[in-house]
Amino acid sequence: MTITWKPSHAIDNGIIDEDHRAIIQAISSIYSLLGDNEDAVQILAATRELRTLAEAHFAREEHLQELLNFPNRDAHRDEHIDLLNEIDLLLRELETAAEKVSSAMRFQLKGFFHRWILDHALASDLEMQPYLAPTISSDNRIWQADNELEDRYCDSFTIH
Repeated sequence: MTITWKPSHAIDNGIIDEDHRAIIQAISSIYSLLGDNEDAVQILAATRELRTLAEAHFAREEHLQELLNFPNRDAHRDEHIDLLNEIDLLLRELETAAEKVSSAMRFQLKGFFHRWILDHALASDLEMQPYLAPTISSDNRIWQADNELEDRYCDSFTIH
């Protein structure tokens, strides 16, 4: 699965989009590891890093939604909880995979990443765009929110 960032995917042209690009990059890296690679240690380490990135991103995104009074924030938070629970389950399965990841497990991981990108990032997250557009053009509240998010969370987030 090749995932390419497009301008139409932009949410805030700031830290949330940086997060999304980093998540897409991490998922793409893991996806390429899953090709014919059965090395559980390498796949497990990359998936753990993605989980850490996702948790920090979800906190930033939920904070932004609060600042914007985003009406679907409770359902969105529930999606984040479900994604983290699913990745935790996958991590536990990877931890017990010994040295090799079965083709069934690779298929399961690919399906999870596919759903995450298509159902969450490119669907649910994009629902925020209309709520951000007025704040970007009118009072710069989104930029203040982005600065607050960066100040609050920048220690736990870096793009390589």
